[in-house]
Amino acid sequence: MHFVEAMKRFTQEEICHGTNITINVVQKCPENAKTVQMRIIERKCYQYPKCDGEVLVYHCTRFLNNLIEVCSPNGLITGHCCTQFDEGVGRVIEDYSTSCSECPFKYHSNDSSKFSSCIESIQRTSTKSPIKEYANAKDIMDETKQVENRQTTQSIQYDITTEDTELRLTNGSILINSPDVYVITVVIMTMLVYIAICIVIAIKLEK
Repeated sequence: MHFVEAMKRFTQEEICHGTNITINVVQKCPENAKTVQMRIIERKCYQYPKCDGEVLVYHCTRFLNNLIEVCSPNGLITGHCCTQFDEGVGRVIEDYSTSCSECPFKYHSNDSSKFSSCIESIQRTSTKSPIKEYANAKDIMDETKQVENRQTTQSIQYDITTEDTELRLTNGSILINSPDVYVITVVIMTMLVYIAICIVIAIKLEK
């Protein structure tokens, strides 16, 4: 339900696919400003690629039945409700199924862990789950390169197998499509036959 609602709010460009791999399940969220700052420094969200021009910042919020730390754009939450991480859009958004009397009508998503009513019940039941954690931005870069390499390989394979295969001459400057090669070959053969006939006729005339 919340995924559908979130999809209505964000364009395709605003969906943050890379944030899912920054998820780290935790037992509890930071309890004070000092601890928050320590986690911000340790997670180094600023090192990750931006999403639609937005810098990723540290969040501690709900995801499924867990509390997680995640690097996500800092969004505006409205409606006296808690937050949740939506993997469909890769952002921390409103959780309208969980009202929050202590939450202001509007607040920034990275402040959500300040409201105890939003995280206390999860903290009591949250356990470590096999959600993949990436230690730093290098892992994201490596995965991005692997995807790009796979896309390049697929593109090359398509070009090779396509019916209109292109042939490059030795100087590397001219491209000839395979149907053109057939036409040119026929023309050359016709010209050679014509020249041969002319030579034979010329020899006979000399005699």
